[in-house]
Amino acid sequence: TIGFDVPGLVEIKKNGKVGYFNLETQQQIVEPLYDMIIPYTADNSFALVKQDTLYGWIDHAFQYHEGFPSAAAEQLVDKYEFLPKNLVLKGDAKAFCEIPNQEYMGAGIIMPPSYMVTTGILSEIVSGISTAEVPLNAWTEYIATGSTMLESITDKIQAVVTTINERYIEGREEFYTYDRLVLVNHQHDTLAVSDINSSSKINFHKLNDTLLELQYESNQPEGSDFDEFNIPAYTYFRLNAGTAATPCTSHRRFPQSQFVKLDSSYLSGDFKRYTDKGEENVSFLSLATVTYIRNEILADYGYSFPGSEIAENYKYYKWYKPQFDKEEDLQDLLTEEDRHNLAFLAKIISLLQGGKAV
Repeated sequence: TIGFDVPGLVEIKKNGKVGYFNLETQQQIVEPLYDMIIPYTADNSFALVKQDTLYGWIDHAFQYHEGFPSAAAEQLVDKYEFLPKNLVLKGDAKAFCEIPNQEYMGAGIIMPPSYMVTTGILSEIVSGISTAEVPLNAWTEYIATGSTMLESITDKIQAVVTTINERYIEGREEFYTYDRLVLVNHQHDTLAVSDINSSSKINFHKLNDTLLELQYESNQPEGSDFDEFNIPAYTYFRLNAGTAATPCTSHRRFPQSQFVKLDSSYLSGDFKRYTDKGEENVSFLSLATVTYIRNEILADYGYSFPGSEIAENYKYYKWYKPQFDKEEDLQDLLTEEDRHNLAFLAKIISLLQGGKAV
């Protein structure tokens, strides 16, 4: 990390720990003993450092001291206020490098400092940034971090959400904005990192001691495949006593049907729908959308949908392996959630088909 925060200094790494080397004096000034170094020049200090679960600080003589130099420094760490706002990584950045190889000509890399990497905001190597006016082997003009939000999830876990903006050169969509979500414990250890394609505030719901639900409005630059074009998106994490958080993976476009026993709250809301008369506000998902949610559960178990063209919706997905011609044949494979949701959605579909209010 060449001169990222302090001119002439390089953050060095050895055996997974970081320190500082001075390019001008050709001397190692901070031994690589720390998980991350946070530049901090207030309170007569040079930097704050984290070593496993312990914090300390280094003075301007590069001597180590335990704890924090002040309450303000401790708050800076606790509230993640040390994360830079409006940081832009682009070709003219001081910390920019280009691999000296013709194969990578025009493609630059940036190695962010440890406090950006350890917290999960940026990768250890950010590559593919264009260094030339005419793109050669890279198509990213810049990557920028925006505002950071901190929210408590449990008494042991917090969420750090940072807005990331990227601009691609000559791409089909030039600008991309998403939220980098990092779940951390109170020792500021990173538990999980996930990118959320959100265009709205993320709502966090701890459903139980083991499951965290995120609800948000998804960015849909090319519109919706469903009747409603503002259906909330959901993402889930498995929690383990505040010591671990694991993203839940799902094949489904409606993952809530996999991890939660659905009720009408997941099907109702303030939706918008296009009709022949223009834009229409509705309070419940359409029959077609609810039917899709139910069919998607069956497809996930390999139902073949005999006598219909429904299977065409899934044939290009590698996970879809049709093998059952009857719903009864897959009953023994269903999870408790899926068994509930298939029955619940069947009732809703019957009501909607009959034109009854739900």
